[in-house]
Amino acid sequence: MFHKHLSDEYIVFHGTWWQHIKYVVQDREADFIIIHPKKGILILEVKGGQIRYDHFNKIWYQNEKRLKISPFEQAKDIKFKFLDFF
Repeated sequence: MFHKHLSDEYIVFHGTWWQHIKYVVQDREADFIIIHPKKGILILEVKGGQIRYDHFNKIWYQNEKRLKISPFEQAKDIKFKFLDFF
């Protein structure tokens, strides 16, 4: 899909795994990492099915199953781990 809408300047990784090593080795995965040499890096976390946010309790659900972490926090965590990887 991205190859139809982005120029050849972009590099797109899908389902990319790497190991983050700080105090322990941790496997990390990003759904999409889009890199442009001048515009920077965009990390996308993709969820399928029915996504719902309970604003009162501040809880995210995917197909009525409670998520351990919000998709936004997950992408933010992946961003910092990916930057540490570099």
